[in-house]
Amino acid sequence: MGGLWLVAMLGVGMVLWLKLLRPAQSVLDIVSNTGYQFVFLVTAGLCYVTYVGFSRAVN
Repeated sequence: MGGLWLVAMLGVGMVLWLKLLRPAQSVLDIVSNTGYQFVFLVTAGLCYVTYVGFSRAVN
């Protein structure tokens, strides 16, 4: 469950960061942009795999 929480926080952070960088774009435009979706999926996947790997190595 912690990994999903991490991915959700990453998604919210990326949307807020992109909104600050591109104030003229609406949140709907940011969320529906396929380029941003691809970057989010790659970043979220890497973060999730890293989180799970470290949590299993520690426990």
